[in-house]
Amino acid sequence: MRWWCSAQGVAWTWTWRPYLGVWVMIAALAVAYVRTYRQAPPAVSALDRWRPRAAAAGIAILWVLLDWPVGALGAGYLESVHMEQYLGLAFLVPPLLVLGLPVGWEARAPAWIRPAMRFAQPLRAIVLFTVVTFVTHIPVVVDALMVTQLGSFALDVAWLVTGIWFWWPVIRPAEPHRLGPAARLGYTMAGATAHMGVGMFLALAPFPLYSVYELAPPMAGTDALEDQQRAGGLMMLGDVMVGLTAAGVLLYVWQREEAKRLSAGSTTGPAAGDEGTGRT
Repeated sequence: MRWWCSAQGVAWTWTWRPYLGVWVMIAALAVAYVRTYRQAPPAVSALDRWRPRAAAAGIAILWVLLDWPVGALGAGYLESVHMEQYLGLAFLVPPLLVLGLPVGWEARAPAWIRPAMRFAQPLRAIVLFTVVTFVTHIPVVVDALMVTQLGSFALDVAWLVTGIWFWWPVIRPAEPHRLGPAARLGYTMAGATAHMGVGMFLALAPFPLYSVYELAPPMAGTDALEDQQRAGGLMMLGDVMVGLTAAGVLLYVWQREEAKRLSAGSTTGPAAGDEGTGRT
């Protein structure tokens, strides 16, 4: 039994391998959400009732991304699988986990989490998210970290945590740093496309950039350079898909907010008109 997925330098086999650290992390996260919902007030809207399902989906996807075989393949054999892990840990799991928190959770959050919540201001969050993405795709950094379980764990956690920070101002905005509808849209599009250059660099590089994948025991039907190009294409495609999906959702939310505002205005308008008519 190993603690975390990392590059091992041995030939790949489809023999199942247990990873204790992944199980402990997933179990702890599931228990934390269950306890949170036991302390939460009853659901009052359809969205509230969907929140536990979003949390469950986020935890399940996180387990798939980190455990065998996806975690092991991405850690030391196929860069394209490693890129799928990045996209999932940065763009898919975090919004589900953030959305999956019950309404009013911020007021009941443990004291040790509140500094991290205060850190999640839009400018800080997007800068940190982008910097971490660039740094964790530098070849010397990847080659140094992926060969140890602790280093591989650090990469996975860095993507997950900065992803949560990035999505927090969009999904759970708080004063005084609340973003308006247009700002939320621009913020999300900027964060989703800021590192397109990383994917383009991987796709256009004429030789393998990462020793951990170039020197990995070969798998039948794979080539290190082709796999790297596939990883770059996945990153660019993933960024585009995330940007378009987020734009669609945020535009829909914006339209709903405007409709509610106009409806509220039309409700108060006739009352004022009636009062004026009464005075004449």
